[in-house]
Amino acid sequence: MKARIHPALVALIIPLAAVVVGGLIVAFGGRGGAEAETFSYERYIKAPVQLSGNEYSIKAEIDLLLANVQGGRVVSVKCLDGGFGDKIAVFVPDGIGGAIYTGQRYDMKVKVGPKGGIDVLEMKKF
Repeated sequence: MKARIHPALVALIIPLAAVVVGGLIVAFGGRGGAEAETFSYERYIKAPVQLSGNEYSIKAEIDLLLANVQGGRVVSVKCLDGGFGDKIAVFVPDGIGGAIYTGQRYDMKVKVGPKGGIDVLEMKKF
């Protein structure tokens, strides 16, 4: 006599398998479509504290090293997407970015701090 799988068990296993596979794709597939919102220079200048806690992407060109501070560097960058070359200061922690030179272009993932400061989380040359 052949063993048969009960139809109710099959109806339970298929959706459960789909949920597990979907969870694995989200967990190990990177960000998928959830890219950070593009940084808005205009919104930042009007009310930087209102953006605190949010993460953004910025396409930027290094303008000037402003200061070496404990834990990293403060760098002036030109916003290339949406900022029309407007400059902002960002904090680049030690261990991110390596050697930074004027004119280099980066795609940065940043987070606005509680007092409106911009911290770089990731940066890749483009």
